[in-house]
Amino acid sequence: MTDNEEKIKYQVLVNKKSREFLNKLDKLAYTNILSKMVSLEDESRPTGCIKLAIKDAYRIRWSVYRLLYTIDDDNKIISVYDIAHRKDVYKKKE
Repeated sequence: MTDNEEKIKYQVLVNKKSREFLNKLDKLAYTNILSKMVSLEDESRPTGCIKLAIKDAYRIRWSVYRLLYTIDDDNKIISVYDIAHRKDVYKKKE
């Protein structure tokens, strides 16, 4: 990348269920998880993220919470599809 090129940021989309879960958290957890999501705009695969076998997705952890997301590199879109406590996040949803 040259000095004249600007790094294109990703757009982070969060589904309704994840937004509702995030809004129920205490201020510390809310602030830290929100910060993790905002940082995805610049770095879609940050240090510490784990690629999941299912859904071709990725995971970021903060404390006891997990943020699951997919990446569309062609359109520069990150879709957060789940935020939950680690004991619940991987359970099959019905």
